[in-house]
Amino acid sequence: MIIFNKKLYINKFNKIRSLSLFLLIILSFNSCIKAKTGTNLPTRVLKNAELKPYLRFLDAKDYVQQKNYEQAKNLALSLINTSNSLALSLRSKYLLADIALAEQDYWRAITLQEELLKKGYGDKEILLINMALSLEKVGQISKSNDIYKTLFIEFPNNKQSKIKDIAQLNLSIKEQEKRFNNLIAKLKFDQAINDINLSLNKNNYNQEEKSILSSFKNKALIIDNKFVSAFNLAKKRALSTKVLPKDLETYAFTLGKLGRSIEASDYYLQFAKASSNKKDQAKGCFFSGFLLYEASLYSLSQLRFAHCSELLSNSEYEEDSLWYQGLSAIISEDFLLANEYLDLLNKKYLKSPEKEKYLYFKAFVLVKLHKQDEAKTIFSKLVKQTNLSYYTLLARKYLKINSNMDKVASPQLTPSATTQETLKNNVVLLYNLGFKEEAKELINKSSLTTNDKMALLQEVGEMNYVWQRSNLLNAKITLDDKKVVASNSIRAQYPLPHENIVNNVSKKYSLSKSLIYAIMQTESGFLSSATSYRGAMGLMQMMPHVAKDLAHKLNIKEFTAELLHQPKINIKLGGMMIANLKKKFAKTHLFIAAYNAGPHQVRKWLNDFGNLADELFVERIPFKQTREYVKKVLPSESLYYALQGNNLRLAL
Repeated sequence: MIIFNKKLYINKFNKIRSLSLFLLIILSFNSCIKAKTGTNLPTRVLKNAELKPYLRFLDAKDYVQQKNYEQAKNLALSLINTSNSLALSLRSKYLLADIALAEQDYWRAITLQEELLKKGYGDKEILLINMALSLEKVGQISKSNDIYKTLFIEFPNNKQSKIKDIAQLNLSIKEQEKRFNNLIAKLKFDQAINDINLSLNKNNYNQEEKSILSSFKNKALIIDNKFVSAFNLAKKRALSTKVLPKDLETYAFTLGKLGRSIEASDYYLQFAKASSNKKDQAKGCFFSGFLLYEASLYSLSQLRFAHCSELLSNSEYEEDSLWYQGLSAIISEDFLLANEYLDLLNKKYLKSPEKEKYLYFKAFVLVKLHKQDEAKTIFSKLVKQTNLSYYTLLARKYLKINSNMDKVASPQLTPSATTQETLKNNVVLLYNLGFKEEAKELINKSSLTTNDKMALLQEVGEMNYVWQRSNLLNAKITLDDKKVVASNSIRAQYPLPHENIVNNVSKKYSLSKSLIYAIMQTESGFLSSATSYRGAMGLMQMMPHVAKDLAHKLNIKEFTAELLHQPKINIKLGGMMIANLKKKFAKTHLFIAAYNAGPHQVRKWLNDFGNLADELFVERIPFKQTREYVKKVLPSESLYYALQGNNLRLAL
C-alpha cells in the first residue's frame, strides 16, 4: 500500500504559488487508495495527458508489490515503447530488471542490467551485485567472479561480494591503489592497512611493487594520525640495505607530515639523485626546495630551486617552483629578485589558472619598488575583469575603490509571467511523486528560456543543481569606480536558501549573514545531503564529533549524525562554530581558515609567520586546501554582502 506522510508533503509544498494546485495535491494524497488498477488520483490529474505515463508507472510498481508481474511488465514495456521521456524509459527498464530477477529470468535480467550500467542509470553497486548473482545462476562463473572483483575494488564495504580477503586475488598495483583509495574515502584505515599487509606477505609482487604498496600503508597511517607507526615503517625501509627510490620518497613525505621539513628536504634530494626517471628527479628536486620554504628558510629554498633549475625547466613543477621563489623573495623583502620571477611567470604562464595571482603580486612588488604608476596600471587591469575574484577585490582595496551596489531585490530567481502554469504544476507534482529526474527532464525539454528553467528548478528546491548550472544564465556584474550593478540572474550563483534559519542564526550569534552563506556555498554548494570523504556532513559540512559537542550546548537531545542533513540543525551548529572561532581570532581570514583546518593549525601558523601582511599570510598557509578555501569564501562573502545593497569590500 502506498502511504503518504501528509505533514511532510505539506511542508514540501510551501513554495507552490497556486493555491488551487496546493489543494489539488492535498486532495490527491488524501484520495490515494490501493486498488486493482494501482494508485487512483482525482479526475483532473488523470485527464492531464503529460502526467498519465508517470501515473501508469506507479500502477506498474503497485503490480510488482502485488506480484502481478505480467501486468507490471506489460505496463513497463508500453512505457518504454511510447514514452518521450528517456528518464522514465530507463526507470521502466530498471523495474523490468527487478521483475526478471523475481521471475528468475536471469538472462533477461543480465541484458537489462548491462544496458542500465552502460547508460549510467541507477545504483551501480546494486546493479553489479544483481548481475553477479544472475551470471552465477546461469553458470557464467568466470564473468560473475570478474564482477565480484569489481565490487571488491570499487565498493570495498560491500558485504555481498564473495571475495572476503585480498589474498584471494592477484590485483595489479593500479587495482590495489584504486581499492586503497576507496577504502580511505570511506575512512576504513584499518582495512586498508590490513589489505596492504596481506599483499606484502605474498610473493607475487616484486621489490619495486612492494615499495609502492608500503607507501600506500604509510599514507593510511598518516591520514589516520598514527604518525609514530608511519615514521617507524618509513624509516625502516629508507635505512635498509635494499632501499629503493620510492622508499626514500615515502620517508621524505612522512618527515614532511611530521613537520621535520629540513630532514624531509634532504631525503627528497636523495630520492631525486637515486631516481632514473626524469619526472621523479624533477619531483624530488621540487619538494626538496619546497620543504625548505615550508621551514621558512627562504634563501636556502631559493638556492635549492636554483640548483635544480635544469631538471625543473619545462617540467610540471616549473611554474610552482618559480612562484615559490618569487614569494620567498617577497617575504625576504628582496623585491628586485621577486620582480624577476614574477616577470617570468607573467610572460610564460599567460593562460595559467593562477595568472591573476601573478599579476596582483607583480603590482604589489612594484609598489614596494616605488613604481606606483606601473602598479596602478596593473591593479586597474585586474579590477576591470567581470569575474569577482579574491585578487580583483585585493586590487580594488589597494585602489581604495569603495563602490556601492544596487540591491538585487529578489531572494531567488522568479519565473516570468509567460511560464506555462500547466508545466509548473506538472513539475511540482512529479517532484513530489518521486520522479525527480523526469521533472528535470520536463523542464529542460520545454521551450522556456534558460532563466525560466532555472527559476522553476529553484522553485522546487533544486538550489544545488541551479548553482552548478548558473553559468548558463550569463549573470552579469558591471564594475566601475562608483557603482556595481548586477543582473537579477546573479541570484542563481548567489541564492538565499533557508533564509529564515540563516537570519535567526545571524542575529543570535552576531554573525554576518553573508559569511554564513559564503561558507555554505563553498562547503556544500547548498546540497543538504552532502558528505565529504572525511565524514563532514550537510550544508556547512560539520564533523559529527564536533557537532555532537555543540549540540549538547544547544540542548539538542538524542543527537545523531543523520541530523546534520537537516538544514535547521546544520546551520545552527555551523553558526555556533563560526561564532566560537570568531571569538578566538580577530580577523576574518583567520577564523575562516580555522573553520577549515582547525584553530590549533591557525595558532601554529600565527606563531610561525603571523607577522606577515594579510595577503601574504593567506599565500603562506601551508595547506593548499585551506589556502584555496579562504580565497573562495572571502569573495563569495563580499558579493553576498554587496547584494544586500552594501559597499563591495573584501573582509580580510
